[in-house]
Amino acid sequence: GLALASAPRLLLLDEPLAGLAAAERERVSQLVKRISSEIPVLLVEHDIDRVFALADRVTVMNEGRVLVDGTAEDARGSRAVQEIYIGTGTAALAASALLRAELARAARAEVAVDGAGPADPGGEEAVHEAERTANALLNVGFSATFMLGPALGSLLVAGAGAPAALFIDAVSFLACGALLTDLHPHVEEAAGQSVRARLQAAWQHVNDVPVLRRLLLTEALALVFFEAAAPVEVAYAKAALQVGNSGYGLLLTSWGIGVVLGSAAFARAVTRPLGMMLSVGTLAVGSAYVGLAAAPSLAVACAAALVGGAGQGVQWASLISAVQQLTPPDLHGRMMGAVESLGALSPAIGLSLGGILTALTSPRAALLAVGLGAAATTTAFVRLSLPRSRVANTDAAGEHSTSSVPSTP
Repeated sequence: GLALASAPRLLLLDEPLAGLAAAERERVSQLVKRISSEIPVLLVEHDIDRVFALADRVTVMNEGRVLVDGTAEDARGSRAVQEIYIGTGTAALAASALLRAELARAARAEVAVDGAGPADPGGEEAVHEAERTANALLNVGFSATFMLGPALGSLLVAGAGAPAALFIDAVSFLACGALLTDLHPHVEEAAGQSVRARLQAAWQHVNDVPVLRRLLLTEALALVFFEAAAPVEVAYAKAALQVGNSGYGLLLTSWGIGVVLGSAAFARAVTRPLGMMLSVGTLAVGSAYVGLAAAPSLAVACAAALVGGAGQGVQWASLISAVQQLTPPDLHGRMMGAVESLGALSPAIGLSLGGILTALTSPRAALLAVGLGAAATTTAFVRLSLPRSRVANTDAAGEHSTSSVPSTP
């Protein structure tokens, strides 16, 4: 957003998809594709599956050596590229799911060290609050780095040069790797089970907990409407608002600032009912799209985008916490993987829906329809009865049982 606001003649993007959730990766990819129709884009990205879908020409490098320089099909058919890079999209989903699960485990361990546990009076509530706090901090960290990372990178390149900036970037990755060195033992906990057995356990849990099943189905529907706005946004900015690339950049910046503010709001509201947070976040996103459809000027549209970003910052973090609360700890990794996969699949429908609506109507009408649809899913979230507490046990046969005390949203 900040880069587009300066009306560049060439847009340089360094790993714009790094660290993003699956749904946001698809959203940003579509934005990059549409921007490239107006100005040249030079993209550096490790997610080669997305690169194939975006680029007109691809250069694949490994350890400083050029493997392929040609079309996407040339790169796709290269055995060397397949051996080194294919599948990084799946790895990103797995890494994100594992990070969420490991963070929840660390939060529970910290509560146990303090002497509280699920069996103690108030212990279950303390565990849930610790998981939500950890999730909120991760959400704030992701949101802030997505906004500050590109700006910091630009300053480093301008002040110290590109080699120094790349060296600092490499050191930061090494530091992150060092911090994750104790993760391996926890990954091995499920090593004795087959992939099929792990998938069956997660599927069985979803079937055994009706409120979790309804939650995931409702979120999938909401994500379809959220993602349907992506194909509309560029046409909306240029045809409806007539603001060009700079105005479009301001809209993206406003939405990003809203995500940071929403993430901070969720972090300060760890004791609020998750049903209420989900409903408010979803309604804010839907209302933002309705506001964009009705906005008479760029300033009003930016205000609506700010509200939508805040809703997004609250909504996704609330969903993650709700799924964790409805899931036994030993299934957290698998359920986080299911949530990330849901976020990756929903754009396939949402983007098609947005494109069809724009082609049949107008950008404003398409945003109005998407906003009303997203806002309507709020009703389903309101009707969910999310639990106040969770008691999860695993019997000797490995079966999972969950009982919960429902509460109103």
